[in-house]
Amino acid sequence: RTDPVSGKIYHLKYNPPPKDVAGRLLHRSDDNEKAIVSRLAQYHNNVAGISGLYKDILVSIPGHFPEISDFKLSTTKVMYKINQAIDNRRYGVPRIIISGAPGSGKGTQCEAIVERFGVVHISTGDILRDNVKAGTDLGKKAKE
Repeated sequence: RTDPVSGKIYHLKYNPPPKDVAGRLLHRSDDNEKAIVSRLAQYHNNVAGISGLYKDILVSIPGHFPEISDFKLSTTKVMYKINQAIDNRRYGVPRIIISGAPGSGKGTQCEAIVERFGVVHISTGDILRDNVKAGTDLGKKAKE
């Protein structure tokens, strides 16, 4: 769900909003099984199309560990793996690219990464949503 005031995205179970925000959250009209399956397939195609470009420096960290049922523990493990990758960096300043299926917790992980490493968070999703809202040429293309 999205807060129309801040633009922040919340997961009702794993990243619930503060009580003063909960009442104004919006639910995407296209959040249904058919649309999600389509977006997930598109995500996998897009990742497959670019991951080869980074094969020499790519560190792939899964965002879900089936052996861990607790969300906070799973998030902690992801952060641990990110720490390991950055501590073992061979290529200078880390450039962290987070990709994941729709609703997979990218924003939640990015908040923790920004806090831990002091990096700048640039969300292409936020940029595209802002452009759609403003009716720019980029926004019109993104909406297609």
